[in-house]
Amino acid sequence: MLLFGATGPVGRALRASAALAGLKLALVSRRRHVDSDIERWFRHDLYHEGGEALPAVRVVLSAGPLDGITRWSEREPQPAGTRIVALSSTSALVKQASPDPRERDLARTLLDCEQRLLALGEVRSCPVTLLRPTLIYGNGPDRSLSRLVGVCRRIGGVPLPASALGIRQPVHADDLAAAMLACADRADLAGAVLTLPGAERLSYRDMVQRQLDVSTPGRRVWPISDGLFRVAVGALSLAAGPARTLATQVGRMSQDLAFDDSDWQKLGVSPRRFEPE
Repeated sequence: MLLFGATGPVGRALRASAALAGLKLALVSRRRHVDSDIERWFRHDLYHEGGEALPAVRVVLSAGPLDGITRWSEREPQPAGTRIVALSSTSALVKQASPDPRERDLARTLLDCEQRLLALGEVRSCPVTLLRPTLIYGNGPDRSLSRLVGVCRRIGGVPLPASALGIRQPVHADDLAAAMLACADRADLAGAVLTLPGAERLSYRDMVQRQLDVSTPGRRVWPISDGLFRVAVGALSLAAGPARTLATQVGRMSQDLAFDDSDWQKLGVSPRRFEPE
């Protein structure tokens, strides 16, 4: 198997699972790594031509950026029958109507890459299965909860609007790795786009508090009146770039971002409840 995104949370989980099963992996990275008995690293850039030649394999797993595997697949055709299992994101759905143009661009990019990769699979007889996880946690810092933990360590707590009660379903990287491996031998999932949320539904506030209980014991979420928070968010939304994105994220805390979990049953994998590290 060939694995892209080998150094990220899901990639690390895939490597651990492969090691336990005695499976040999060809791993791709932009920089050099040390080979082992079951891992061989290849220096290659998904976005540019050149780099080391990659081996022909039966299965390609992509736990990295979807636009990267899409560009690589278009540029370097694989033999007919090669299976491709790639991570996308529920952001493709959630952020389509975001007030932040950066988030709308992300949603458009994800949807465009999904369509291109699926179409490519049909034309080249390379079955493609796409997975759309919710917020990924585990096996290292994530982009959302880790940032809030950092805030807590600086100021002693995490201020959130009182209405930050929107439903979330964080999913563990290990469970996604199991899902990707389950897809590797499933010809019936060719062309499928599977939505994979975590097993537990909890409010945004409770999700953050549970993370704080593990990372900064004794520290709490500080509920702030929505009116005061709107003033702060309004000031942020006037700014460009990351500040505007942050304002949009804050505004989404009251929204329910819940998804049906029946696609897990198709894979025979049972995701875990939210167990922060």
